[in-house]
Amino acid sequence: MREPLSQHVLGRLVACFLLGMSVLIVVLLGLSMTFDRLTPDDIRGPLLLATLAQTTLAGVAWWLLPWERWSRRAALWVLPVGGAAAATMAAAVPSVALVMALFHLVLVAFVGLSQEPGWPAAFSPLAGAAYVLPLMLMGRWEFGVLAVATVVTSTVCLLGGEVLAWMASQLRRAHALELGRQADMQELLGASTRLSSQIDVAEAADLVAKLAANLLHADAAAVLLPDAAGILSGAGAWCWHEDVAALRLDPAREPRLGEAVRAGRPTALGEWGASASSNGDATWPGSTLLLPLRGTKGPVGAVAVVSTGRMAEFDRFTETMGQTFATQAGLAFERVWATESLRAKALRDELTGLGNRRHAAAMLAGLEPGDAVVMLDFDHFKLVNDELGHATGDAVLCALGDYLRAT
Repeated sequence: MREPLSQHVLGRLVACFLLGMSVLIVVLLGLSMTFDRLTPDDIRGPLLLATLAQTTLAGVAWWLLPWERWSRRAALWVLPVGGAAAATMAAAVPSVALVMALFHLVLVAFVGLSQEPGWPAAFSPLAGAAYVLPLMLMGRWEFGVLAVATVVTSTVCLLGGEVLAWMASQLRRAHALELGRQADMQELLGASTRLSSQIDVAEAADLVAKLAANLLHADAAAVLLPDAAGILSGAGAWCWHEDVAALRLDPAREPRLGEAVRAGRPTALGEWGASASSNGDATWPGSTLLLPLRGTKGPVGAVAVVSTGRMAEFDRFTETMGQTFATQAGLAFERVWATESLRAKALRDELTGLGNRRHAAAMLAGLEPGDAVVMLDFDHFKLVNDELGHATGDAVLCALGDYLRAT
């Protein structure tokens, strides 16, 4: 997306302004020859012709120059060119002095469009002086009129230029924000694609931490997942300052944060303390945002996103994007857990809980020198089924499985 007030656009605007001055000079020459009866020794004719050549050549050059390669300060070269042309026309044709004041206003307005606020204020006195000085040297107006014209021209240029500078700066900031949001949406789309290919919880946790830090422009992030007791423990991190396994969040000890996690509401932690670590004395670094991860049936964990500076408050777009990512991450963890559960069930006997033939094949494939294999043969088990029934046979197999696991 091209910037609305890019260097290229500003260069074309300057070219149009200079070429417009050339057209005005041609009109002034025609009017002067018709009504003022210019003589060959009148200096006004050569002055206007020289100015016409200057503004025409400058306008063509400004149209062709590669302004996008240069900084915004390069656009200020229009001030001496346009100011000199306006001053020459005001001195040659005093009757259009008020029109020339508009050209100075346009010059300062261009400064406002191309530069940051403050620049028009610096150039408005120069614009007023450039407007009045030629008239004063030519003795066209009285001193009092010139003083008032200087003040009025400078004030109008100041107010108009600063207003345009503020509007242009807001437009550039909005454009930069729009580009940033487009990049964030691309990052969110890429995150969704990468999360869909994860099959391991630890790897998925590290990836979620990295994606969250990149997406929210943070310095570090850590993923906390619930254990059997419901305590959120560190499962993965990106650029974390300490061992992520030491991170613990007990919702029972931190009711406010526990409620925020259950409600799926992002919460700023700041310098949050004792329960952040199992040793009881660690703190969350810098400014930390706790972003709950939500699955199909509720919260499945959280990601702590850390900024070493003060974390800016989220606007509606950033908050929505963060919650969307948190939902994607929560669903990814549910899918990984479901995959691991199915994989574990595929390798286990449903009755005894012992490894089945697939599990045995995988174990045998991983044998190394020095490993041992023990084979058990359950003699006369058919008699148990025939005489006592299959239910009793199943109970015997379950008891054998419990014994093997215990030993």
